Amino acid sequence: MLQARANAQSGAAGAGDMAERAPRRATARVQTRRKHEAPVKPPGPRQCIEPECVKVARDGSKYCSDECGIKLAKPPGPRQCIEPECVKVARDGSKYCSDECGIKLAKIRLLTLLPKKVEDYYRVQPQSELHAMEELRAIDQKIGKIQVQTETMLGYVRAIQRYVAASFNPDNLFCEAYNKLNNTYCKRVRVICAEHYKGDLENELQVCAYPKAWSEGKSLTFAEMFEHGPDLLKDQGFCCAPRKDCTQHHRWVQVINLTFRDL
Repeated sequence: MLQARANAQSGAAGAGDMAERAPRRATARVQTRRKHEAPVKPPGPRQCIEPECVKVARDGSKYCSDECGIKLAKPPGPRQCIEPECVKVARDGSKYCSDECGIKLAKIRLLTLLPKKVEDYYRVQPQSELHAMEELRAIDQKIGKIQVQTETMLGYVRAIQRYVAASFNPDNLFCEAYNKLNNTYCKRVRVICAEHYKGDLENELQVCAYPKAWSEGKSLTFAEMFEHGPDLLKDQGFCCAPRKDCTQHHRWVQVINLTFRDL
């Protein structure tokens, strides 16, 4: 116990010594720093700011006398026109004596400075401008492709319109049948084109036309049939039923043709 108390007292004494030494060290450092610092010199006399004066300015002033201040405060005199070949006085608030001198000097500056600036600008193009030019080229290519596709589609539309008008018009005068071998259309009159025309419209309008006098069972010679045939057809008429719907006189024309061939 006694030893512990002795240790505590010695620790407290050491802490007190450290607290006393700290201000002493700080004071010594400040004194050492002041020794090494350069002494601050007071500002020397200043010269008068009037351009032609070499005297010392007064305390608290920029001039050596009131005359220098008044002289410097006077407005400047008239200036000469800055155009190289002109000797006239410039106008108030302007650098030129007239508009002609200003335009003339501006032309000289453009001819002298502009080519160099343009050359410097285009010597190395900015990356943003190069990127924009590449995008424009890509857009132009896309526009060209779209125009070609549009022309192709319009060609298809025109061909389809011609095909529909030629193929599905029942009143068309010409045949207009397409030949794949030579890539042409038949231009023969439709009703007499035996190669392509089937006569669908005429088949809808054809009637049977079987003479009713032949249904009576009378026998006629070949000469009598041609001699009295018009009168018989005129008196008794003929079958007016549509040819495709008439089942009573089916294919009677072919039968008559075969009969004539057998005679």
